[in-house]
Formats: sequence, C-alpha cells, structure tokens
Amino acid sequence: MGDDTNEPQSFALPGARPQYGPDKVVAVEEIALHLTPDFDSESLDGVCTTTVRAFDEPVTRLELDAVDLDVERVELIGNTPPKMLNFTRRDGKLDIEFDPPVAAGERATFAVRYRVSKPRHGLFFIKPTPDQPQKIAHLWTQSQDQYARFWFPCLDYPHEKQRTVTTMVVPKGTFALGNGELVERRDEGEKTLFRYRQDVPHSTYLVTMVAGPFVEVVQAKAGKNQVPVHYYVLPGSEGQGERSFGRTPKMIECFEEKLQTPYPYARYSQVAVSDFIFGGMENTTATTQTDRTLHDETAHADFSSDPLVAHELAHQWFGDLLTCRDWSHAWLNEGFATYFEAVCHEAELRYDE
Repeated sequence: MGDDTNEPQSFALPGARPQYGPDKVVAVEEIALHLTPDFDSESLDGVCTTTVRAFDEPVTRLELDAVDLDVERVELIGNTPPKMLNFTRRDGKLDIEFDPPVAAGERATFAVRYRVSKPRHGLFFIKPTPDQPQKIAHLWTQSQDQYARFWFPCLDYPHEKQRTVTTMVVPKGTFALGNGELVERRDEGEKTLFRYRQDVPHSTYLVTMVAGPFVEVVQAKAGKNQVPVHYYVLPGSEGQGERSFGRTPKMIECFEEKLQTPYPYARYSQVAVSDFIFGGMENTTATTQTDRTLHDETAHADFSSDPLVAHELAHQWFGDLLTCRDWSHAWLNEGFATYFEAVCHEAELRYDE
C-alpha cells in the first residue's frame, strides 16, 4: 500500500547525503589541451592551458580538480621571462596561487604541465591480452559524471562551460578524435598532430579524446547548416558501421524540424570503441558508442542501433547545448534524450507503429 498522505516523497535513497556544486570565483573561458598519449606505458603527457576571468573580487587562489595527476609545473602565460606559479596538490585538488592576485574583471592564462600513468578513471587504454589477442589497441576517455579530473586539471562540474581546443599527438597511422571542428592535421616525423576547436562553450564532462587505427566513413551532410557527418570504426567493421549509424543524417534533419533549432555545432561524429562502459556517451560533436551496437546483416532483422544513435544525438541539444546546472537535474538530460528515441521511431515507421 502507498502512503495515504499527499506529501511529496523524496527520490533520494536512504543514506544519501546532499551534494552541492563548488562556489565559482572565476569564469573559465577556454581550455586548451595538448595531449601526447603513450600506448605502451598507458600514460599521457599533457599541457592544460586555461584562461579564466575573475568575477567581482580579486582572486589569489584557484582550486582545480586534479586526481592522480603528476604536476610538473604551473606557468603564468604572457610573462617575459616566464613566471612560475606556486601550487599544492592534496585530496584530488590542485591549488594554484596568483601573486599578484587576478584583479576583478581581469583575465589570466596559465599552463599546467602534467603526466598521468594508468589512470583509475576517465582515460582507458584498450590492448590485446593473452585471453583476447584479437583486440586492436586504441584509447578512449569517459568523463561523465566527474572523471575529466582524472586526465586533465579543470573545474569539473556541469555548471562551468568553456570553449576548448584539443591537440593530440599520436603515432603516424593513428586517427584521433576530439570535440569540435578539425582545424589542423599534419605529420611530424613519426607522429601525426590532430587539432580540434570547439567554439560553443561546453562542460568538462563532455570533453573527449579517442585515438586508434580507426577507419573514417564520411556520411551525407545534414540539416539546415549542412553539417558534416562522420562515423569511425576499427578496421573490418565498416559494413557494420553503416548498418548502425547510416540513418544519422536523417535523424539530424528530423530533430531540427521537431525542435525548430538547427544542430548547434560544426560537425557530428560517432566512434565505436571496445570495452566501453556505457552504451554511448554524448561528448559534444563526437559521440562515443559501444562497438557492441555493431551487428551483421542477420542480426539486423531483429536488432537496430537507431534508439541508441537517436538518444546520443538528442543529447547534442539536451545535455550539451542546454546543460543541467547540477547533477541532481541529470534526469532532464536523459528524459529528453529518451523521448527523442520515440520521435525518431515515429518519424521512421509513422504514428501507428
């Protein structure tokens, strides 16, 4: 029997404690990441350059989220000679001291040079094993809810949104995917550099890096702004990729019509990776999908990837462009995305279905 009163009931589980977002003393305007992964040692050398603007009081200290990052130095950018900033690491935080303080309304840019080896969360290296020798080596990140802090220092909470530039240096023959528009791709000896720019501010949990010997498939441009659409699969899965992701351009057009809002970013990509911990993750412009959604022609008679593809695509509007302020509101992200699975289904098979 239910409760006979009309009092609202709590959704929180017994024993759950209130959690609150951190106070904000700065606005983060841009994060520029320079990332060099090492597949053999399962490590990442990074430089995270962050531009912040102080609010209405001088800022003498800034606390970033940074778990298990081996920080070499923190440098204030724009000074000649370079000025090193004092910092302290404790309890998963990186405390940076500004001397003199950043004045109210002024900007400061600082670079954190760091390394992380075999991270516990956030960054995953997939490699062949004695039990699974057929695995293809690649890497991917998963930053939701608060795992970006395990692979770069940041204010790791959804209410902070910033532009990003992601530069990845990987072995030649390796493809790398990041957020936003691919603005540069060039070989440097035995390495290849990929640089992506995301000019629409987004939260740190949506920042991504994927790298491996992926095959690129260019789909039809879609939507009002003729957005380039791509998907990426490991070698040998191209046909399965088309089966799984082939309707993406039509979904973009369907959602634009339903929302009367154009797809908001410069491009849209999906990449299928091994051992992914979720079905999919709606990283801004670059959704990561489990390769378990890839399927052959026989399975296609009984199985469709469309609900997963539609769900993650819908998040580009609900979750990415429009973001919950606090994780207690994440059900709104998921509610809209789940609803748009049905919108896609109706558009394809009509109302009676």
